[in-house]
Amino acid sequence: MEAHQKDQEKQSLMNILESLDLGSTEIDDTEFNIPKVNDIPTVESILNDGDVSLLSEDDVTVYQSKLKVPWYDSGADSASLGSSSSNHMNTEQLPKFLNLKSDPGRILRHTILKPVSNQMYSFCERFDAGQPSAIKFSLLIAIGTSKGFIILFDSLQTFQWYHEAENCGAVSAMDFNHDCSRLIVGYINGTIIVFDSSSTSCKTLRVMNDSHTPGTTVLHIKYSDLSNLAIVNNSAGSVFELNFKRNFGIRSVESKCLFSGGRGKVCCIEPLLFNQLTSHPMNGYVIIAMATLSKVIIVTIRPNTELLLSNNITSSRPCLPLLSWQFVIIQFNKTSNSSHRIMDPVLAFTRDDTVYFYQVNINDQDGLCCCILQKIKLSYTILACSWMNARTLLTMDSSDKVYLVDVRVGDEMEQSDLLNISLVYTSNYYNGTDIHYLDKCCYSSVHGYNSQLVLLGKKSVHIISIRSWIERLDSLTDKKLFSDALQLGVDFLEERGKAVLGLRGTRAHRHKIVKDKVINIVALYIDSMVDTNNPLNYKEGIPIVFDISVHLQKTSLLFNRLWDGVELIESSCKIYLECLKNYLLEGQFDEVPTIIVQKLFAYLSHTNQLEELEKCILNVKVECLDIEQSLNLSRAHALYDGLISIWTRALEDYLAPLQELIPKIVTLPNGEYIDNIMKLGNKILIYLSGCLLGIAYPNRGYIPLHLQDTVRNNIVQFLCSHHSIKANDDEDIYPYLRILLKFNTTEFLNVFSMAFSDCRFMSQQKQRICCILTSLITNSKDLKSNQLGLVYAFIVRWQQEDGNFMKPDKHVFETITSMLISTEQTIPIEDREKAFIQLIRSGAFDNSPDLLQIAEEAKL
Repeated sequence: MEAHQKDQEKQSLMNILESLDLGSTEIDDTEFNIPKVNDIPTVESILNDGDVSLLSEDDVTVYQSKLKVPWYDSGADSASLGSSSSNHMNTEQLPKFLNLKSDPGRILRHTILKPVSNQMYSFCERFDAGQPSAIKFSLLIAIGTSKGFIILFDSLQTFQWYHEAENCGAVSAMDFNHDCSRLIVGYINGTIIVFDSSSTSCKTLRVMNDSHTPGTTVLHIKYSDLSNLAIVNNSAGSVFELNFKRNFGIRSVESKCLFSGGRGKVCCIEPLLFNQLTSHPMNGYVIIAMATLSKVIIVTIRPNTELLLSNNITSSRPCLPLLSWQFVIIQFNKTSNSSHRIMDPVLAFTRDDTVYFYQVNINDQDGLCCCILQKIKLSYTILACSWMNARTLLTMDSSDKVYLVDVRVGDEMEQSDLLNISLVYTSNYYNGTDIHYLDKCCYSSVHGYNSQLVLLGKKSVHIISIRSWIERLDSLTDKKLFSDALQLGVDFLEERGKAVLGLRGTRAHRHKIVKDKVINIVALYIDSMVDTNNPLNYKEGIPIVFDISVHLQKTSLLFNRLWDGVELIESSCKIYLECLKNYLLEGQFDEVPTIIVQKLFAYLSHTNQLEELEKCILNVKVECLDIEQSLNLSRAHALYDGLISIWTRALEDYLAPLQELIPKIVTLPNGEYIDNIMKLGNKILIYLSGCLLGIAYPNRGYIPLHLQDTVRNNIVQFLCSHHSIKANDDEDIYPYLRILLKFNTTEFLNVFSMAFSDCRFMSQQKQRICCILTSLITNSKDLKSNQLGLVYAFIVRWQQEDGNFMKPDKHVFETITSMLISTEQTIPIEDREKAFIQLIRSGAFDNSPDLLQIAEEAKL
């Protein structure tokens, strides 16, 4: 009676499981605010971004063109072992049945497949199928149980079929072939069954009870690239190849022992899968990695059997070995001046707390060879290990913690606790095997697939994967952690980020898409600050937004909405203006809306930051200035550089600054100049020199080429003016020349000397200036004897350069000389001595034999 009821339950299993398809339960989308999903993503598309690159490099495209492999993504520098059999599906939208367990700001993502988990648990409970014992995750999902059941799900996590193998014991190993059309299953009693997994109903193709050592458990069973070739490793430590055949509709299998357990027990195997790498130089080889408790072995079994590596590995602690393959771009130096990049398979062999890396490549004789690359030592015993991409490994320790490890340096980038997943350990299934080493065995419940780690719990199926770079940024912005998101974005932009997944294309293209994303985050940050309108948020956010916007050369983000938000909050406005001031002073940018420039200048004037105000006037584009405000502030605070800059840049008027500023050079009653006047006079001399030579002042660069001749002629005409614009009746002629000669005769004459040396300075202009200077020393009341001597020496020197100049009166020379050597002069002897030396150098004494006597008498 009980058997009859059990049969009835089994017959109705399909209907019951469909009713238990919890992932497909109808939910009111409106009630739960769930967005509409037009095309429901598959498991493959959810967990794997088919367009993802793994830390791409520019030269991968070059390597791709050499290989001429059409499937190879130009943005990737490595291909995971499972990726070659993945279909490329969209992952832009996550379905509602996924539950993300990990912190969204982290690199690792912990995902639970709810529909599969719910149906697996319900199946095991309702039909007494035992505990889950093995899983294989690919385009399809197969789960085995401790009572010999197989449950198959498609890529939508929908139940397909089940199978019960009576009297075979627990399912101990499973594998799909490369296109998932076949599922091969190993049991604890040694039975091996091949299923047609492409069918929507259970179809058994082969049942093998004597294909390997009798009475032993199937520890591992793996398909090779060849659809008719599988590799079996049993609990006796032996390894067999299974060659499937079909003649006249009759299926058969040939079994061949590759490694006998009598020579040492192989604990795990891992074939290297090329799958769609049809143009890879190694394609056609069947390469198998095997590991015992003390040795790692790499062999080829097609086209012939050859030992590539046998390396002894010792460990002080009992632990099982682990194997994982990955294709990696490797650079090596061909000569001292050139290097070469190749894509070769690299085996990660793990024992205890150490990971060893072995590279398989083609040598100069076109044969395969194997070499050790490096090893990294971790701080824990490794229970599971799988490549995430070419630069990162995911490992798990005995306390169910997973670690993301940088293979180059062995650093742990992140760790995560797998709390309460109740991971399935299969140690008790392997009777006759050394239980001492199998205390924490999870070969059949943990495996890597397409840059994810798949874990089978007693009640659920878990996936550990790396978040894409854009998902990591979006997760942080969703949690309003904008500063963290921007820091991470800049790390990606500057190529400092670790475990970066999803960036494709050339370096320029990757830079552009990351930059666009960071700009978008800045805009979101600004919106968030303005919407909350909290001064504390502004205090933290404004400096960050300024820094990132300037770094990205996207300063337009700083104005408009951000300014509208801070303008009416005094404390926030102050922070904003201080940041703006700092970046303007550094010359990081120069274009600011005029209304903000007005506020900034008013703020700097009010806070008495006058030096900063003047520098800002110089650094801001003239089109952004309020000319009237800037001129008024420059005059009010004696910001002479600012005044000159505004006149010349805004109005292209090079005379107005001289007309306004030269009359300010006046002395105190004692004939001395105060510090501000000295500063002004020196600036005017520099400005004059620049105008005569075509150099812009105070801003760097040159006067526009089309203005240089006009500016030079106007300046000469201005200096030679008989009277100033607002002249008094008693004003002496040539007031501007007199003022500047009196202020600093030496430097003013140096201005003329440099101008005269310029070929663009016309001879007529030189002659006119010298004539005026001659008249000044003849009829000058303001100039002292040493100043007269310097002017006379200047005229004589340039007279010798150009004989057309009017020669100074000899009587004037004698008068000046007598004044210089007079012991009754109040002028310091040092100043008179300098002028006397200049007269000698100019040749004014005409090699007079009495020159030495004159100097001695004057005590010069």
